[in-house]
Amino acid sequence: MANISFNCAARRPAIIGPALHVTQAQVEETFREAHTDLDPARNLEDPASLMAEAREKLRAGFLKADVGITGANFLIADEGATTIVTNEGNGDLTQTLPRIHIVLASIEKVVPSLKDAMTLLRILARSATGQEQSVYTTFSSGPRRPTDLDGPEEFHVVLIDNGRSAYLGSDLEEMLRCIRCGACLDHCPVYHSVGGHAYGWVYSGPIGSLLTPMLVGVENAKPLPMPRPSAVAVNRFARCASRSPNCCATGANGSSHAPSRRRRNAPACGSGPSWRSGLCSIAW
Repeated sequence: MANISFNCAARRPAIIGPALHVTQAQVEETFREAHTDLDPARNLEDPASLMAEAREKLRAGFLKADVGITGANFLIADEGATTIVTNEGNGDLTQTLPRIHIVLASIEKVVPSLKDAMTLLRILARSATGQEQSVYTTFSSGPRRPTDLDGPEEFHVVLIDNGRSAYLGSDLEEMLRCIRCGACLDHCPVYHSVGGHAYGWVYSGPIGSLLTPMLVGVENAKPLPMPRPSAVAVNRFARCASRSPNCCATGANGSSHAPSRRRRNAPACGSGPSWRSGLCSIAW
C-alpha cells in the first residue's frame, strides 16, 4: 500500500515503514487523483476498499509485465541462490509472473552459505519489524524447469559495486555490514524529528547519512546536521543488527564522509573499555 501510494504521488521510498506518517484520507486522495479511470463515486473510506483497489491496479501490471526486476536481501554463494523478504507478496509476483527475472544486488549481499543466510534472515525480521520471520521469504536459484508450474523463463543476476569496493580497508568498511533493517532509524532522535525524506535519498537516518555520501558522492549528498552526544551514538550501536561501529559515526564526528585508509589491525570506532562500559550502562 505504501509503495503504490508513493508511486502515485511521485514520492521517494524508504527502508522500513515509508508511509507511517501518511493518513488513510491522504491515501484516498492520492488514489482518486491517480486512478481517474475508475468510478469517482466509489467508496474508499475503509482500508479494505483501498487495499482492493491497490490489488486490482498492481495485479494488472504484474500480469502484463515481460520483465520483473527485484533486489536481493542476500545472495547465497554455495547454493547459487538469491533471497528476498517482503510482507506484501509483491516480491513473489515480480519474480514468478514475468517471463524474465532480473536481480540487481550489491556485492556486500553475498553470504557464504544457506546457514548464514537463515541466521541473518531471522536477525533482519526481528530488527526491522519485530517479527520472527517476514511473511514471505523467497529463494530463487534459476529459471523455470520443465516440471515447474510457474517461474521465469530467464533468470539473471547483476552484481553492483558502485564504489563499495573502494571502502574496503577504510574507516567506513564496516558500513558494508549493514543489512538494511532500519533498526537505527527507530532509535534516532534526529530521524524522529525531521523524518526520512529530509535525507534526500533512499537511505535515511543514521545509516543513510553515511551510505548516501558513499554511494552518490559527498557533493551529491544532501547535508543534514547530526547530533554529537556520544550517548546517542552508543544507543544506535546497541540497536544495530550487524553491530556496525560506523552506525554511530554520525553521532560522534559526522562531518567527514571521505574514506581514509587505516591499518587492518587498528581499533575501529566503538572498541575499547570505555565503549563496552557505555553499552553496559545502556543495558542496565
